[in-house]
Parts: sequence; structure tokens; C-alpha cells
Amino acid sequence: MVALPNDQSQLLLIVKTLPIILLPLLDQKFRLVKVLESELPLDQFLKRNASSVRAMIASHATSVNADLLQLLRTLRMVVTSSAGVNQVDLAECRRRVVSVANVGNSYSKDVANMVVGLLIDVLRKAASDCYVRHGFWKVKGDFPLPHKVSL
Repeated sequence: MVALPNDQSQLLLIVKTLPIILLPLLDQKFRLVKVLESELPLDQFLKRNASSVRAMIASHATSVNADLLQLLRTLRMVVTSSAGVNQVDLAECRRRVVSVANVGNSYSKDVANMVVGLLIDVLRKAASDCYVRHGFWKVKGDFPLPHKVSL
């Protein structure tokens, strides 16, 4: 694992958006380079703004491949915001001495809870998820449950 010092000259490349609560915490320790806020093509943006990027946070949709790594020559760490690292060229990272980490099972319980809730919604043949998302509960009150899930 590569330790990054608390030094504002170190950059953290945000390839995809992060939960808004994390940004102030990261901003305290790193100068953030946010790719999505730029209208430039990725290669031009990185050449202009990311010459000293040491660490990168990448979502499941970000392909960390040889082409991207070539643009980030000072990169030493990739952290994915997903459980898997399928989008990361591990062999190329190993060759370039870039450490790779992921969130592991950090979200497993939350995802499982969401799946069970949606499954219950489907089993009840209800549309409670849509009901809540459209804000009907504010006007019409609690969602009426048409069926019990229990046998």
C-alpha cells in the first residue's frame, strides 16, 4: 500500500462523482481534480491538470487501462468505489507499481437491505417505490398495501 502524505501538492483525481459528504473530507487532505467538471476531452484535461496525480478514485464505470495510466505517469494508487476491480487493468497497474484497492463488502448490507425491500415491493404487486419517488406520500399519505407477503 502506498501512503500518501497530508500534503496539498498531492492530487486526488475524481473520475466519477462521489457522495457529496465525502468531498469536504477529501478536500482537507488533497487538492481535488474533478474530471467530470471539465468540458475538455479526458486526454487533454489530464495533460493540462493531472501531471502530478498520485491517487485516483474510480467508479465501476471508469476503465483504468494502459491508455489512462499512460496519461497519469505519477499515479501510485487506484481506489475503486465498487466491490470489484474488473474495470482495472491489474497487470498494467502491477507493471507500473500502482497499488489497487476497492471498497470490498462495505456496501453489502445496504445493498442486501435494498434488494429485500424491492423484492417485498414486487411480491406485494405494489408500486410503493414509485409512490415514494414521485412524492405521493406527501399528498396521499402512507402507501396502501394490497397484499401481505407472509403465507
